[in-house]
Amino acid sequence: MFVILLIGCTKENVKHNTTSAAKNFLNNNVIEGQITVVGNEPFTELGLMVNDSTVYMLDCSKEIKNTLLKNQGSFYKIFFTKKTDSKNGIRLSVSKTEKIQK
Repeated sequence: MFVILLIGCTKENVKHNTTSAAKNFLNNNVIEGQITVVGNEPFTELGLMVNDSTVYMLDCSKEIKNTLLKNQGSFYKIFFTKKTDSKNGIRLSVSKTEKIQK
């Protein structure tokens, strides 16, 4: 007599949970992630990577942009005033940032 027990987790369930967490942040106008640069020179953009498949483009003042560019790879809490859908994904209008120590 053989018994085979199969237990699994689909990728869709994991992705759905991650997306729900990101939506909760977005609803509160605050989101956390790692600062990254997206695209190829000379068409690069500042982004916030919240997981392996989600990056938000950041629109911010020159001072904030310079600070974030110097801290690529660091984790930040981003406060934003507006969320906009664009052809390149979701853009966040950044009002304030806060570095997270990890």
